[in-house]
Amino acid sequence: DAGQNPGENMTPFSLATWVAAARAGLSAQPALELRLSPELSALSLLGPQRALSQALSALIKNAQDASKKEDPVTLSGQRSGDT
Repeated sequence: DAGQNPGENMTPFSLATWVAAARAGLSAQPALELRLSPELSALSLLGPQRALSQALSALIKNAQDASKKEDPVTLSGQRSGDT
């Protein structure tokens, strides 16, 4: 199935690592603007990193495909709540 990585363990990784892995291999155009605070970038996640990176990569690619080359795609995030 698409996006599945059988046997992939739940591992801790930073949000910045997740975004970097998702960006690998994507087109440079349209440009991708990141709006993540340093606090958010350092946030630790727990999950199947490869599968989550593939899912985010697919979302970014879809946004790029639907955008004009001169219009950047923006990825932003904010923390909400205590967890």
